[in-house]
Amino acid sequence: MTLNLTAGQQTVIQNLGGETHTFTRVKEFGGGNVPPLNALSGNPVPAPECSLAESNTNVIVEAGKSQAGPIAGTSALPEEVTKWQCCIHPWMRMTVAVNQGQQ
Repeated sequence: MTLNLTAGQQTVIQNLGGETHTFTRVKEFGGGNVPPLNALSGNPVPAPECSLAESNTNVIVEAGKSQAGPIAGTSALPEEVTKWQCCIHPWMRMTVAVNQGQQ
């Protein structure tokens, strides 16, 4: 799944599920920080950004909550294609494209 955004757009991260999720920018998709879920999902190698010590883009969203996410076109969500995943549930992934092919 790819979300296309224009610079300046405010994102909103909404968790409609019954568990806490993260919205974390990663260089490459990988496992998260829950080893049994990594094994079950076939992602045995965690993405380094899912380590609490490594992440500066790890947004934690509690079940049933919404919160402001990064603004498109900023350093947190730059004008390029970036990869994002949940570090608890590593099969939850998406790419975000900011101003790709837009004027």
